[in-house]
Amino acid sequence: MLNSSEINIEKNIKIIDKPIKKKSITYGKYGYYFVMPFIIFFFLFSFYPTAYTFIISFSNKQGINSDTFGDFVFFENFINVFKDKSFWGSIFITIKIWGLNVVLQFVLALVLAAIFNDQSLKIRGKGVFKFAFYLPNIVTAATVGLLFRQLLQTSGTFNTLFVKFIKGWERKDFLLDKNITQTAVSLVLTWIWYGNTMIVLLAGMAGISPTLYEAARIDGAGSIRQFFSITLPLLKTILLYAFVTSLAGGLQMYDVPFFFVPTSHTQTVAIRLYQWGFTGTNNYGKSAAGSIIMLIITMLISSALFWLMNIKTEKKYSKV
Repeated sequence: MLNSSEINIEKNIKIIDKPIKKKSITYGKYGYYFVMPFIIFFFLFSFYPTAYTFIISFSNKQGINSDTFGDFVFFENFINVFKDKSFWGSIFITIKIWGLNVVLQFVLALVLAAIFNDQSLKIRGKGVFKFAFYLPNIVTAATVGLLFRQLLQTSGTFNTLFVKFIKGWERKDFLLDKNITQTAVSLVLTWIWYGNTMIVLLAGMAGISPTLYEAARIDGAGSIRQFFSITLPLLKTILLYAFVTSLAGGLQMYDVPFFFVPTSHTQTVAIRLYQWGFTGTNNYGKSAAGSIIMLIITMLISSALFWLMNIKTEKKYSKV
């Protein structure tokens, strides 16, 4: 038999032998707290509007004060959109304006990005130049549209200068000329967005290993040869990203054409959808159907571009 002291000693030994459980702090749950604001804002300002637009595209809802969803009309709105010639005309105008803009924007952004990325060129104050080129992107598009509208109208700055310096010049409203107006809108959009595209391309160029350029310089390759042989091939993914985002933004083009000159010459798809939904009969259903069609078109074109990019990449590495 063990006495009381021996029993206490045995208990103390068992207590000492027990593994001490350390309190562990799990930080995983805090990640949900930080992500929660984004999820809330995404559902409120992105998912819910998209879902609501999809629902009312199958209804005859007209105006804000009408029924919440209106009466169900199946695909009637989509059929009316496809039959509407003004819808296809607005798509043509949108593509025409965006096409000229994207060519000028990417060429200018590529040239400037290549110059800033070239280590052989000792350019002082690169940061100041980058900020100056990016500055137009900070100005609101509505302000830019109204500014250039003032420059081109009959009593605008251009006419005033032409009257002063060109003998016999008669004032005319440039905004009435379709080609001038659409070209001007494209140039304005280029001026706004080329700085942003340049920054994106510079970020992509920063990920290219400097040793590639050093090896090219040792082999005698100049700046132009380095650009076409190293920079451009390794920049394809970033170029594709910039192109797809530009495409999505171009098909939603609204602010600059609307405030620049609200005529049929610059009636883009977004302006046409706005007119269906918020002017006249306030046909929300037809406007929503047009929005869904443009969403599908954007998704199809973007998917096709990524698919082509993947095919070219697979073919390239299959030959290695």
